[in-house]
Amino acid sequence: EIQKEIQQKKSKLERNKAFLAHEKSNNKQLEVEITNTDRQLSHIRLELLDEKKALASFKDQCDVLRHQMSAEATEMSHRRTQLASLQDALDEKKHRLMHLEKRYAASKSKFDVEAMEAQNKENLARDA
Repeated sequence: EIQKEIQQKKSKLERNKAFLAHEKSNNKQLEVEITNTDRQLSHIRLELLDEKKALASFKDQCDVLRHQMSAEATEMSHRRTQLASLQDALDEKKHRLMHLEKRYAASKSKFDVEAMEAQNKENLARDA
C-alpha cells in the first residue's frame, strides 16, 4: 500500500513537473509577446510624439498665415479706401477740366468773333 501511495505521489509529481514545464514555457512565450508589445507601444508613442510636434508646427504655421492674411486684408481695405478717395478726387478734377474746357471754348469763340469784328472794322477803316 505504501508502494501504491509512493507510485501515486510520483505520478502526481511527474504531472506537476510537466505542468510546471508547460507553464514555464507559456510564461516565456508570454514574456516574449509582452516584450514585443512593449516595443511596438514604445514605437507608437514615439510616432505619436512626432505627430503631435508636427501638428503643433502646422498650427503655428496656420497662425502665422492667419495673421498675415489679416494684415493683408487690413492693408487691402486701406488701399481700397485710398483708391476710392483718389477716384473721387480724379472725378472732381475731370469735372473741373470739363467745365474749364467749356469756358475756354466759349471764350475762344467770343475772342474769334471779336477778332473778326475788329478785322472787319480795320478793313472798313482802311477802305474809307
